[in-house]
Amino acid sequence: EQKQVVQSARQRLAEGNWDVFYGPVYDQSGTRRIREGETVSDNVLLYDMNWLVQGTEGNISDGNE
Repeated sequence: EQKQVVQSARQRLAEGNWDVFYGPVYDQSGTRRIREGETVSDNVLLYDMNWLVQGTEGNISDGNE
């Protein structure tokens, strides 16, 4: 059953029918970063996203490490 879920998600991603950053999306501290029903552009993801999504372990380097 889990294998079917993963295969379905892969297919939807490949076809462009699913956006994993479709809101609501929360950061590690529980702050909502993407509102319900909202998506963000690739530019935001590439250049402005300086936080990790909820459930992610670790942190973002400040470049000094």
